[in-house]
Amino acid sequence: MREALAEVLSNPLYKQQAYLIGESLWQAGGYKRAVEMIMSHLASAQGNISNTKLNTK
Repeated sequence: MREALAEVLSNPLYKQQAYLIGESLWQAGGYKRAVEMIMSHLASAQGNISNTKLNTK
């Protein structure tokens, strides 16, 4: 674990890739948009569950 952490902290490629991922997330709407999408999905899934008729045969 120590070696892996040392690699991540010393290799500039990790920093560059983290920056690119952050930019991508920001351009997609950031964490607020992610929360909106997750909550919408959960609400939809909950609605689908409550509207489903159970087969009790």
